[in-house]
Amino acid sequence: KDFIVQEMKSSLKDNKALPYYLGEMNTIYDYFKPGLDAREYLQDKITYFAKIQAVKQAFHNSLKEIDKNPESEETWNKIYEMMRDSMTTHQNFDIGLDYFKTYQQRYADMVSDEETKDRFIMGCETIDKNICGGGFIRGEIISIVADSGVGKSVMLACIAGTNLLRGKRGVYITLELAESKVANRMDAILTGFPVQNLYGHRESIFEELANLDGVDYESKIPFVIKQFPAGSATVNTIRAYISQIRFHGFDPDFLIIDYVGEMADIEGMKTYESREKTISLLRGLATEENVFIATAMQPNRGAKEEQKTTSGRIDSNHLADSYGQIRPLDGCYSIMQNDSEKMLGIGRMYVIKQREGLSRY
Repeated sequence: KDFIVQEMKSSLKDNKALPYYLGEMNTIYDYFKPGLDAREYLQDKITYFAKIQAVKQAFHNSLKEIDKNPESEETWNKIYEMMRDSMTTHQNFDIGLDYFKTYQQRYADMVSDEETKDRFIMGCETIDKNICGGGFIRGEIISIVADSGVGKSVMLACIAGTNLLRGKRGVYITLELAESKVANRMDAILTGFPVQNLYGHRESIFEELANLDGVDYESKIPFVIKQFPAGSATVNTIRAYISQIRFHGFDPDFLIIDYVGEMADIEGMKTYESREKTISLLRGLATEENVFIATAMQPNRGAKEEQKTTSGRIDSNHLADSYGQIRPLDGCYSIMQNDSEKMLGIGRMYVIKQREGLSRY
């Protein structure tokens, strides 16, 4: 708020209506929901301030050198160096990893990393055992690819349930189903009772949910289900929402987004470009907020024909809208089910991509 006030006072300092502008700004601020944009704004302001000061200082020192000896080549060489240095002022950058001086420390760190890093699993043993370290870590993102009705949302709910039972705290953002429908699905997954007849088993479900092994009941809020209207939520919407729930003392470990195809398209971009950019921004969100993210994507029309036989599989070339969606992902899995398999209640999963582990199986 202070930065906005200062900007208004600077740009409207000669305007008699300034008090009215400030009053209106205060009213708007009462409805403000925190996002992230202030960080980039302040970084830019500080960087430009530093550039201006560096040029001013270089110019000031150059005048001193000219006063000393204006006809010396050495003087002008000094001025050139000072002005050049001032023009390279920017945000500070870490020098990077000194490869040959750090290899022993890197291997020592591997042991402590494996012992201290949180791991988030799929809940499918044959997949989890083929991921380096036995699971994904904070800052990573995976996606499930499946046709409508095959089970991508169910799989996301299973991932949520699996990690809740390992003591993790999570948020399930639904852009398709109502919050109560997702909650019913979670009831069935966590207790084992059939989703078609939860009410008939309600007393048993109450008892089960109150005594699940592994759930972090001591946490203020172990799990939240939040619905946003389809086509309205952006990555910034989710970022602002996470900021708000932290005000309530809830710091999630993982985030389920069901699903990318129902998020708002980025204005001015074609759909396939928007989807690819959204996945990239979600991976950035995972890093910024230090969470693990799982989401889902819809395949293209060719995928339906491909999975009619048990040898057919949904692969990266079947991603709807944009093949580029897969690039930022740390893991991508397709779920397939033809008519015969549906009757038998079975399906297949194919590991399209696993950045840190075995894939293409």
